Amino acid sequence: GTGLGMTIVSRLLKMMDSRIEVESEYGKGSTFAFTIRQKVKNATPIGDYQRTLEHSREEKIMGITFRAPKARILVVDDNAMNHKVAKNLLKLFDIIPDHALSGAEGIEYVRKNKYDIICLDHMMPEMDGIETLECLRSEDLLPENTVVLVMTANAVVGAKEMYLEKGFDDYISKPIEVEVLANKIKKYLPPEMICEVSPESEDISGEAFSHEKDEPSAVEDLEVFEFEPEKKSYNGSDDAVEKLSQIGIDTDGGLTYCMNDTDFYIEVLTDYYTGQKERCEKLQKLLDEKNAKEYGILAHAIKSNSRTVGITDLPEMAFALEEAGKNGDLDYIMEHHGEFVSEYGKMAEEIGQILSVDYRKDS
Repeated sequence: GTGLGMTIVSRLLKMMDSRIEVESEYGKGSTFAFTIRQKVKNATPIGDYQRTLEHSREEKIMGITFRAPKARILVVDDNAMNHKVAKNLLKLFDIIPDHALSGAEGIEYVRKNKYDIICLDHMMPEMDGIETLECLRSEDLLPENTVVLVMTANAVVGAKEMYLEKGFDDYISKPIEVEVLANKIKKYLPPEMICEVSPESEDISGEAFSHEKDEPSAVEDLEVFEFEPEKKSYNGSDDAVEKLSQIGIDTDGGLTYCMNDTDFYIEVLTDYYTGQKERCEKLQKLLDEKNAKEYGILAHAIKSNSRTVGITDLPEMAFALEEAGKNGDLDYIMEHHGEFVSEYGKMAEEIGQILSVDYRKDS
């Protein structure tokens, strides 16, 4: 970049009576290092830092302090992976949502049911989230106390203001973070629907989390729903995560968006790998049809899925193609399509090799 970071680091080290040292060999690379003298504040051994970090993540997830089993939430998104992640996040709050795979399907759900919160994706084919919201409002289908949140990977500056201007009540960026989702749910649900719970509770299927006596507990019933992670553990899943990290995947980030559940993370990665071929074929079909808009929407979905699993480079390529689709720039799409699907395929293949060859447990 501009070198500003190096300047800042250099000045900070100078303030700490140190300096940057560099060893560089042309054609091979450079090593930057520094030494800092620090007073020992506490001589107690730190112990297993990695385990401590994992434990803190687990505590953060299990520190959910409320449940809302009677909340009615609708998730509208054309992306099946996003549904799986959103629903597994919502189950932390004992919420079982309805789901729709298109704007039109979402409208039909709203015609039949009353929802407390509607989570509406923006970038969808045929009818996007903004058009869906306009239809809901023009047909007067939304009760006064129903809150509509836009869920989008469009996290650029000014996006939130734009969505509020379009009539959404609030904004959630994707990939969805547990803490953000918890804050939105607690903010917009009626207080009487919120069941405060002590984080120290031993069992989430106990009385504190159950519905009324004449209703089954949502937690107990989760196994019958398609979004519940499979009750199996992958052989060597921790080793798989380590190997995924070695090929450049931000596994810490991916685990965060998967509730720090390694098996669920592996499941989502498997979906990412197995869905790659079909998505590439669809991209090619849209390119052959010169359908820049739909191509951009699919690139957007790939961007969102890639970020969810912790892939860092591919989303930038997808974003550029998404923007080209919005602008109808077929020349750019045609020029960069081959490189994009090639990189997408390579990444999916590397993931597939780690998961299916070494670690997938056949049942």
